[in-house]
Amino acid sequence: MAAPDFWSNRERAQADVEEVSRLRSLINPFQQFEREIEDFSALQELAAEEGDPAHRAQAEKEVATEHDRLAHKLDEFELRQFLSGENDRANAFVTIH
Repeated sequence: MAAPDFWSNRERAQADVEEVSRLRSLINPFQQFEREIEDFSALQELAAEEGDPAHRAQAEKEVATEHDRLAHKLDEFELRQFLSGENDRANAFVTIH
């Protein structure tokens, strides 16, 4: 987009901008999910190091809750990836016989 002649062909430029936007919408959630997994790993380590049994039980409960949340988010992410092909955002006619 920084190339001097990028905007000389408006249709091609618009298509490229839309593609960049589409790709960013796929990449950004993945990067966020990656950070959440790193945080989860740190949470697991803290729970394992907890010495007090009462605090350890609470920490393990938090780990289990976070694990379930991340597993659900991963399922949603996989579905979104599955439905993110080039033509998946286009309209379609469906006929049921």
